[in-house]
Amino acid sequence: MNYEAIMAGFPDLFDAAILAQNYLDDRYNMAPPKSQLIFDVKDIVTKDEKISSLGGYTKLDETAESGTWAQKGLVEGYDKTITPIQYTGKLSISRIMRMNDPKGAFADFNLQTRYHTTAAIYTHETLAASFLNGAFATTTTPDACYLCAANHPQSPAVTGTTYSNVLSTTLKGDGAALKAAWTHAADNLFNMAGQPIEITSWLLVVPPALKDVAYREVKAIYGNATTVVPTTVQTGDLYGQEINVVDWTWLSTKMGGSDTAWFLIANPTAYAGTHSLRFVWRERPTFNAEGAQAYVNPENGSFNWPVVMQCACGAIDWRHIIGSSGTGN
Repeated sequence: MNYEAIMAGFPDLFDAAILAQNYLDDRYNMAPPKSQLIFDVKDIVTKDEKISSLGGYTKLDETAESGTWAQKGLVEGYDKTITPIQYTGKLSISRIMRMNDPKGAFADFNLQTRYHTTAAIYTHETLAASFLNGAFATTTTPDACYLCAANHPQSPAVTGTTYSNVLSTTLKGDGAALKAAWTHAADNLFNMAGQPIEITSWLLVVPPALKDVAYREVKAIYGNATTVVPTTVQTGDLYGQEINVVDWTWLSTKMGGSDTAWFLIANPTAYAGTHSLRFVWRERPTFNAEGAQAYVNPENGSFNWPVVMQCACGAIDWRHIIGSSGTGN
């Protein structure tokens, strides 16, 4: 960033009246990143996250007092490696720009940090949302199926038995779609040994276009047990199910998603460590480079504010999510 370029585009920038305002800051008030509510978030200290899965056996045997105890074997599942990717950026202010900046606007580390924060949020929210935006056509799980598909094998050893975690039901706000998803989960969520999985804490994740519909969908079932708070709707425990509604901007059509698709996802807070969707931080957003704070380039005197982070997402399994394209009845 240099003085001549800034002045050419913003000739009134250094006018006293303009300087009294929060100039050039289009950041506004960004909401907390909701990907961290939807994914099981983990910090790691190794170069990647290697996950191996094991399943149990179906049940114990009835055995007489002097009977022989049968050896039981565990079911080997799929393996998954999540490798964080490095994301970087830098804001540079020329020496002349700093000299002609009477209010110190561009030498303000806090201001530059806010810009970096915005970019970091945009980056990891886009990354995380891409997994749900591609759930029906691009995002795959270790079983080589799409994240939301109708043909997930029970395990690597039992491929003839398949399960579905995909619907086309439209979210209409009358409670029918949510009930259909719960029924679908009961019919299809089984572990690698064929045992049913009972999930009792859910997130109903929707794009902004379905925000009002999602609230009404929950209220149609829970009635006045619903309490609205800024980012979620926390319901009671009707039907033995607890549910929060999370509307996520990054799922919208404008962000590469769909304005009709919706997801019923196991609450990662309740199922931490075993959740299907994993968000891995190797290095959370750091506004320096290798321990060095903002620095001056000795070759041209420019002032530099670097930012770096390392993160990645992975779909470890499919059993904690039901997805609907929202294009059916």
